[in-house]
Amino acid sequence: MIWLDSYKKELAELKESIKLKNKILVQHRDVDGSCSAVQFLKFFPDFKVFSIKDPFIPEDIIIELAEAKPELLIFVDVGVDEHLDRILRIKDSLPNSKIFLIDHHVIQNDLNKNSIFHINPRFEDPERYIPASLMIFDILKHLGFDNKKDSWISCIGLISDYGHKDNKEFVKECEKLYPSLLDAKELIDSRLGDSAKTIYSGITLKGEYGVKKVVDILVKSNKFEEFENNKQLKEWRKKVDKEIENVVKAFDENKESYGNLIFFEINSRLNLASIISNIVAENHKDKTIVISKKSQDGWKISVRGARNGSKNANLAEIVKKAVDGIGYGGGHPQAAGAFTDNWDEFKKRLVKLINL
Repeated sequence: MIWLDSYKKELAELKESIKLKNKILVQHRDVDGSCSAVQFLKFFPDFKVFSIKDPFIPEDIIIELAEAKPELLIFVDVGVDEHLDRILRIKDSLPNSKIFLIDHHVIQNDLNKNSIFHINPRFEDPERYIPASLMIFDILKHLGFDNKKDSWISCIGLISDYGHKDNKEFVKECEKLYPSLLDAKELIDSRLGDSAKTIYSGITLKGEYGVKKVVDILVKSNKFEEFENNKQLKEWRKKVDKEIENVVKAFDENKESYGNLIFFEINSRLNLASIISNIVAENHKDKTIVISKKSQDGWKISVRGARNGSKNANLAEIVKKAVDGIGYGGGHPQAAGAFTDNWDEFKKRLVKLINL
């Protein structure tokens, strides 16, 4: 927990602020974000929780936050610093609120300059990779909460964000506590890793309702087996697994290759861009994978870097350049996301940037 040493002042403020009655938590609508929210809710069930798909905070959420006037507002696992104008609108509408951003994505703007408590290990080391679910575990432990019993939840989020290789000490502690849950050559294939796929399935199939349901089940589960055996989640998982199987087959038949890049546009009613990009990236480790899905407003894009051990360019920065003026994007050096209203121009730019 050495990374916490730089945040003693911020964490002391959080310890006092978290006692306030009117508080809202905004999480990323994914596995890491959900596991982060659950850990807070285990100790503070009075948080009102929203989930958002990406760092671009929707207009309805901005309005609702302004109307709710929370005394404490926490954003977790969502790089809202990427869209400075939108987070500052929220800040201006809540002059008396304490606002925290607890995040691990590549930093776009330092919100500490705007009187927002911005906690991110990358301030000290831009290469440090600690998924939000482990950050929250460390923070709660630092604040004096006995959260050892919740380490399996943090570990699910860690594995889902491929953070287990960069945080081996925490994984070792989890292996001591739950040897049967992490007994696999690759942790994504362990029981905890598999449960990350189950959480993803619920979110993908049911959207906001799925997030709320998954989070509620995790909060009420005193041990992993209670979560693992939930019948509704198993049914949702079965449906999503079948759709993923169909999409992966379509990928093999319809992918487009441009030098070091492989493009594929998903034709599915489900939002599978992220999981498909992870799956196919494992089968094409020497390529950069770009998965897109058309929506009413444009294309949601998921990009994964080559996984063959070679040093690759920073995808977060490359994607940001590729969407300049036609969308927005960011993320991590090896895993980035974007949204654009001009797919053809984005493809052209990305081909040039990656194949330089």
